[in-house]
Amino acid sequence: VANGENLFDGAGITPKDADILQEAGVHVITGGDHIWNRREIIPYIAQNSTILRPANYPKNQPGSGTTVVELPSGIKIGVLHLQGRVFMNVQCACPFATAEEELKRLQLK
Repeated sequence: VANGENLFDGAGITPKDADILQEAGVHVITGGDHIWNRREIIPYIAQNSTILRPANYPKNQPGSGTTVVELPSGIKIGVLHLQGRVFMNVQCACPFATAEEELKRLQLK
């Protein structure tokens, strides 16, 4: 798991950046409020379950805040990505309440 939100020039990530990370062996990429700085990432996030936006962002945002990846050994790992709200200019749901909801969903996978 790697945070990739500021890979492109210190603000955002591009599909090319995400592909390079995944080719290097990163299974899941997380991104916060800067992930949207590069508009070309939006369709990529919408179609790729291994690049996560915060789960506590509004539900109408593209992509997901959780995923389950299966390692070559067969072990499944759930990843939950949340963003705090202190000193942030983004309106997002309570990370603690979202964590409780999302962990219940992950247990079903």
